[in-house]
Amino acid sequence: MEVIEDNSLIPAQIITIMFLLMGIGLLAYFTNKNYSKQAEKEMALMSKIDMENSNKGKITFEDVAGNEEAKESLKELVDFIKKSRNI
Repeated sequence: MEVIEDNSLIPAQIITIMFLLMGIGLLAYFTNKNYSKQAEKEMALMSKIDMENSNKGKITFEDVAGNEEAKESLKELVDFIKKSRNI
């Protein structure tokens, strides 16, 4: 009795694996391309925000909204630091 192996499926499996890898590669390429575009948009937005904020000058305690008690504590801390530099 002789065993005959059917090797006709091997080329089909290789082709299937190649198409699968190409599909994954294309998906990764386009995903990476979109991420870089998104990062570029965010960087442009950040630089625009920085430009807008740089024209305002100093920020004072009156510009900051929030808990009045916390702002008072922070003012006291700033005063303490300023006084300790003078000593």
